Amino acid sequence: MKVAVTGATGHLGNVVCRILVDKGHEVQALYRSESSALDGLDLTLHKGDLSDKKSLEDLMAGCDYVVHSAGLISISGGQDGLVDKVNVEGTRNVLETAIKCGLKKIIHISSVHALVPPNYNTPMNENHIYKSERDYAYDYSKVRGEKIMLKAFKEGKIEGCVIRPSLITGPFDFRPSEIGKGLIDYRNEKIPVVPPGGFDFVDVRDVAKSIVSAITKGQNGEAYMISGQYISMKELTLFIKKAAGVKVPKRVLPFWVMRTSLPFVKVYGKVRGAAPIFTKESIAALKNGHPNIDSSKAKDHLGYSSLPVLETLKDFYEWYDISQNK
Repeated sequence: MKVAVTGATGHLGNVVCRILVDKGHEVQALYRSESSALDGLDLTLHKGDLSDKKSLEDLMAGCDYVVHSAGLISISGGQDGLVDKVNVEGTRNVLETAIKCGLKKIIHISSVHALVPPNYNTPMNENHIYKSERDYAYDYSKVRGEKIMLKAFKEGKIEGCVIRPSLITGPFDFRPSEIGKGLIDYRNEKIPVVPPGGFDFVDVRDVAKSIVSAITKGQNGEAYMISGQYISMKELTLFIKKAAGVKVPKRVLPFWVMRTSLPFVKVYGKVRGAAPIFTKESIAALKNGHPNIDSSKAKDHLGYSSLPVLETLKDFYEWYDISQNK
């Protein structure tokens, strides 16, 4: 196969590229500014942007499939329209270019955050309703991006399916991601407290394998939940202790303390010239993380399986240490 990959230097995108190359497929990889995450891989690099259709045409020329993994994750609102520009307009540009170039299929990467989670006693699956414009900017942008793709799939303009992963973590997190930064800071004993709540953590390699499988096995117009293991943040620190052999904080910071601290955290971030360490969006994600995301459809259709979180953490720290010593 000849596969185009957008967001190829991102955490998920670069692992998708690795698996495709390992399987002997020809990969065309789109990067925006810096491509070191793909160093050493036998693929073709294309510098470009989702807003530039010419660069997308160059990327997809002669390809059979496209994995659209490019996206902007935000826990700080719409970022003056940038979230929609990337996640909605960029998605539309990928779709239109894929149709123009005659590609066979699109694998579109969305998120479990596009859906309204049910109560904790009810498994969260593909059939739950979408979030709305009243929800956070990132979540609603993923809804709109999905709808653009699914409408085209169901109208027969092109074939494709949607992958909805939970919180991705694991090795090859070069930038690193927000969760990657947190894992490094906990390992380096830089974080004195533990936030409340929890997430469903899924290994990046498991998500990437499901994406590659979906190229040939994903059914047209379908969406697939890709989950791993739900753990509280307190449990996460205990896993970090086992994986890295370090001391971890014991004190759990209540939600009300986090909420009342938001104005100070924002000011502190501005003073430091950095993003705030937590926001109202990240607090909501911690509080509403669903403990029972159902991936049975992905298991049936795509052969999906997931690694335990402890193994993911061990592999992350081993990879990180090797990458820092190069």
